[in-house]
Amino acid sequence: MVKGNNKPTKLGDTLIKSRNKKLGRTFNEQTIGMFTTDIDPKEERKKLVSNTDTGNNLENFLEITSLEQKVFESEKQNVVVISKTSSTVLSKEEKEKKTNDHQKLMEKHRLYWNSLTIPRRPQWNENTTTEELLELEKEVFYHWRKGIAKLEEEQGLLVTPFEKNAEVWKQLWRVAERSDLLVQIVDCRNPLLFRCPDLEKYVKEINVNKVNLLLVNKADLLTKLQRKKWAKYFESEGVEFRFFSAHKEQVRIEKQRQLQRLIEEGSIDHELFEQEEKKRKEQLAAASIQLTPEETLEDLKIKIYNREEILEEFLKLQPKPLADNRYNNRVVVGLAGYPNVGKSSTINVLYGEKKVAVAATPGKTKYVQTIILDDEIVLLDCPGLVFPTLSTSKADLVCNGLLPIDQLRDFISPVDLICERLPRSHLEEIYRVGIPKPQEHEPQDRPPTANEFLSAYGYMRGFRTVHGAPDQSRAARIVLKDFVNGKLLYCHPPPGFDSIKFQRKTIKGSNLIINNENEFDNNNTTTTTTTTNETQHKISHFGSTSDDLTVTGKKVTYDFNKDNEAKYIYQDQVSALTKDKSKKKKKVINLQKEHIDSNKKDAYTRTQFLHSTTPEAAKLENMSKKEKEENSRKRLEQIKALKQQILQQQQQQQPTTTTTTTTTTTTTTTDEQN
Repeated sequence: MVKGNNKPTKLGDTLIKSRNKKLGRTFNEQTIGMFTTDIDPKEERKKLVSNTDTGNNLENFLEITSLEQKVFESEKQNVVVISKTSSTVLSKEEKEKKTNDHQKLMEKHRLYWNSLTIPRRPQWNENTTTEELLELEKEVFYHWRKGIAKLEEEQGLLVTPFEKNAEVWKQLWRVAERSDLLVQIVDCRNPLLFRCPDLEKYVKEINVNKVNLLLVNKADLLTKLQRKKWAKYFESEGVEFRFFSAHKEQVRIEKQRQLQRLIEEGSIDHELFEQEEKKRKEQLAAASIQLTPEETLEDLKIKIYNREEILEEFLKLQPKPLADNRYNNRVVVGLAGYPNVGKSSTINVLYGEKKVAVAATPGKTKYVQTIILDDEIVLLDCPGLVFPTLSTSKADLVCNGLLPIDQLRDFISPVDLICERLPRSHLEEIYRVGIPKPQEHEPQDRPPTANEFLSAYGYMRGFRTVHGAPDQSRAARIVLKDFVNGKLLYCHPPPGFDSIKFQRKTIKGSNLIINNENEFDNNNTTTTTTTTNETQHKISHFGSTSDDLTVTGKKVTYDFNKDNEAKYIYQDQVSALTKDKSKKKKKVINLQKEHIDSNKKDAYTRTQFLHSTTPEAAKLENMSKKEKEENSRKRLEQIKALKQQILQQQQQQQPTTTTTTTTTTTTTTTDEQN
């Protein structure tokens, strides 16, 4: 179809116009300058590829040279040897030096925490051409990256890998300009790492009347005492915050849907359900009346809001839109934050159903998505991007879920960090493994190394490489994903709090550590110390290679020995059965004799169960074939006798009436036969 001015029209144009009219998307002169024109979506997706510094320094170098417009000449024969990282046991002097360096680095981080900025959008108007705007953006990004590099070189700071793709930052600019309320979503386990104070400044620079909100997601992982400490810290900093849990709210919504489905099917009485719901609301109201005003204020500060309550908070903070917008005067709420902090999950919970794709790999959302909730609120989902911040190491970024685990090459450093943060007993209890204890010349209170932990876990799960060694990379991926998902729980404290005391309330499921909302009493501390000493003594005694063969237990300790000296655990009455392929029969072998005869010298030696030398075990081993058959026949007779006794007891317990009827029937049958 062709119009009178010979301009062909596309089929989709009319559909887009009609859809915009239904949604009330109208444009005026006040807001037309805030938005960009539509472009080809395929070309836009090609540009929206996240570019964080994950080890590819060549691409970053080429980008900087293109921005600086410089020419470089390459030199040959410059060989750099990169050694493979491995975990080692540090001595006391090295450990003290490491802690001192870490404390100095953290002091520098506190001084220059607010010095890292995000790029600002350059000023432009209707007369600015596309080429001029692109040149201005390139210049802004060049000066921004140059300032961060200068700060890193002069002050000796370690800046985390951050987003370097200009197209991804443009998505953030659009969300910040359009939104009336900007919600910054952070992970409750480390809120300071995921919070960007300069983003809050940038929102106020655009419009002073815009409101910032810090939404602390995954708050169900924190206890009440931990939430109180974080609430005090945010109040001292003047930050508007709310606690929220997308996962907990999703479970609640699913339960409500299942109950509604059962009520519709008739499986549950609707009146009884309403009565129970009414009683529950009355009990909650009575409990809230009994509280004093001070207690209610404290409870509101640490409260985990649900879906309806958090939407009410959005409207309280920003009741009306700041200007006429394309969304029929709805309040525009923008959502921003790091990858994998739960932005898409939060949107799905607020919407009530799955509206945005959710994935475990960071960076699933690629461009701004507009979602209309109701007649009052519109959500803008910004792609997750990594803001420039200060961190101790790249392993910390992996443990915080900022870098994809499946694309990881160095897995030793993150697992070493996990072993330092979590106690040995906690790892052993969760994964049901026995980690080798420190040797005599090593400090007995040192944390396990990554090699020790991953080798034990790989042996337990059966992860092996081609040469029979434990597959540490596969085991590390599982452990790191458990840490990111919260199975291995570690929560960072606010500044000024001890991390060990703050973490003690978090570890659950262990008899060694008490999970209590209040402070520890003296009685509790004494009981925990005694239990830890007893359990450690039992575990170390079981894993030892002494000649005492009476020690038995269920926990198996796998030893990784670099000196090719195998350590064994002896158990009573254990026989190893193997199949002979030629005869297809099982035969009993002596593992100790087989190991001595073999000349294998592998670095990885798995724990072997050997025959005990106790008198009973020696008798069983020296018995002939006839004696073994006689012994098994006697056992069968004993089992039959026990079954007969059980049947007789059951018959005696039956009523007397049944016994009389059975006797009469038997007598009649015998008379007929005669």
